[in-house]
Amino acid sequence: MQWIKLPPAYGQRSAEDRTNPPREAKKRLRVRVVETSPPNETAAAKLGRALAEIERSNRLWRTERAERVKLERENAELRARLAPDDDVFVPLKAAIPPGFTYETIRSWANNGLIASRREGGRISVGLRSLKERLARLNRRS
Repeated sequence: MQWIKLPPAYGQRSAEDRTNPPREAKKRLRVRVVETSPPNETAAAKLGRALAEIERSNRLWRTERAERVKLERENAELRARLAPDDDVFVPLKAAIPPGFTYETIRSWANNGLIASRREGGRISVGLRSLKERLARLNRRS
């Protein structure tokens, strides 16, 4: 058990002194934490109490870790279930929808607004992400 010892003059000062204590009073306001044990407790009993506290802490840590691992596994399963199907990549020139220019689609790909990949000097775009982008713009391909 821990006890907090305050200086004896702490309760005798006014509220104003407690909010703005003088410089020398600040030193007196330091708090000391002192651990005490029952007067007749032996070293073996102290050690047993400390070991019991450590075991309780370890048990708590193991259960928290087990719960965390379980939640991470469930999250991975949910992500796998919610993951969209693989996108079909086609050359950029073949994927240009009517009403858009090559440069517009290329800039979307370069800025990461649609899924794309480079194969040599050629750019391929994902049809699903391109359709989603067009739907967000309220246009139909």
